[in-house]
Amino acid sequence: MARSTSTPRPLPRTPTARGPSTTPTLAGDAMFVSTAEFVAAYDARTGERCWRTSEGGYGTPANAPVLAAETLVDGGGSTVFGRDPATGEERWSYDAGRASPGLAARDGVVYTPIGVDHEQTGVAALDAATGEERWRREDLPQSAVPLTVDDAHLYYSAHRGNVFALALEDGSTQWRASVPLPENGSPQTAVADDTLHVQSSRGSLAAFDAGDGATKWTLSLDADTFARPPVVAEDTRFVASDDRLYAVSAASGDELWSKALDVRPTGGLSVRGSELYFAGTGRNPGVFRVAD
Repeated sequence: MARSTSTPRPLPRTPTARGPSTTPTLAGDAMFVSTAEFVAAYDARTGERCWRTSEGGYGTPANAPVLAAETLVDGGGSTVFGRDPATGEERWSYDAGRASPGLAARDGVVYTPIGVDHEQTGVAALDAATGEERWRREDLPQSAVPLTVDDAHLYYSAHRGNVFALALEDGSTQWRASVPLPENGSPQTAVADDTLHVQSSRGSLAAFDAGDGATKWTLSLDADTFARPPVVAEDTRFVASDDRLYAVSAASGDELWSKALDVRPTGGLSVRGSELYFAGTGRNPGVFRVAD
C-alpha cells in the first residue's frame, strides 16, 4: 500500500447487524464475515451478498473465518463449524468447550483454542476437510486472542504477555517469549518474513525472531490499539487505533506515517494489493475500503 491513502469509503450493500462484526476474510473475489447474528459471504468488488447462514456467527474482532482444504471454518462461540464456502452449508462441527474464538489454518489443518474450564485451556489441531481431531493440548494458560501459525510453529498468546511457540506435529512447546503488558490481557500476533509481530491493546509493539524468539525491535505508540492483530503487507506493518491508521516499518519498527480515520474500526485490518479493508462503525456502519 502506498504512503498516501484515500478517505475510507463504504462498500455498497455491505453487512450490518446488531453487535460487533469480525475481521473480513478475503479469498479471490469473495469476502467472508461472521457477525453476532450470522456467517455470510459477499462479493468483495460490489458488496453483494452471496449467501448467509441462519445459525452460527460470533461477532468479535478475533473471530475471522479461515479457508482450508476447500472448507470455510468458523468458530461460532464454543462450536467450530466447517462449511461449504460456495453455499455456507455445514459439513462438520467440533466442540471446542469453553474457549474464546480465534482460528488459524495451514496445510489443510485448522487450529482452534479449546477450554474444559478456567483451569484447563489450550489448543486442538483439526483436519479441515473432515473436522477430525489430530491432537489436543489442555495445559496452557488462558488466552483471549486468535492463534497464529507459520510453516514451523503455532503461536499461542497467553494472559500477562507470554507467547508460546508450539510444534505443529504435536503441540509441544519449542520456545517462549514475554511481552510486558500494562493490563491483564493477551498480546496479538502475526508472522511475516520469519518474524513474529506482537501487539498489545495499549500500543506496545514488538517483533521477535520466529525461529528462536530473540527480540528484534520494540515500539510504543501513544494510542489504544485495542484487541486487534498486527497486519503486515510486504515491508509495512499496519496498526489501527480508535481514530488513526499507522504504518510502521516491519523490519525496524520505525513509524512511517499515520492518517486520521473518520470511522472507528471495530475489527482487524485486511490488506489485498493496494487496498485495505476493515469493519467500522459510525453514522453509516459497514465494511470500509481504504485505497491509494
